[in-house]
Amino acid sequence: MKKAMAAIIAGFLVIFQGCIMTGNIVSDAKQVRASNKKADIDISEIVQKYIPVGSKKETVDSYLMANKFSLYYQPKEKLDHDLRVNKSYVTDTLQVLFATYKPPLTSSGWYTNPFFYDVIRVVVVFEDDTAREVTGKIIIRSL
Repeated sequence: MKKAMAAIIAGFLVIFQGCIMTGNIVSDAKQVRASNKKADIDISEIVQKYIPVGSKKETVDSYLMANKFSLYYQPKEKLDHDLRVNKSYVTDTLQVLFATYKPPLTSSGWYTNPFFYDVIRVVVVFEDDTAREVTGKIIIRSL
């Protein structure tokens, strides 16, 4: 009975926290790369599977850091400049996170050739510390 109650409570928390699925964006992206050799691949659907809209900022940060992503929050001044077309988009509660995953040099089966490698870029737009927009791409970079 205690286990069933704990499972119900855990399920309830997952639903209302907008919690992230367990799994790995990187392994799913590698599977996409194996069948698609384009230089720029949209993997937003994969990223949204692990980081759904509505996820809390702390949860997103923890998930991405646990999966070896580097996190770069954009300063508000940069947002004002970059989004100058629609100033109403920039609010005091808006934050944009750019997260990148670059494979280790010894990673096998990930580089497309010795002079190029893939980078996974995830962009999360937060409003009031809640994910409002989530996108992702695989991009080829040169050494």
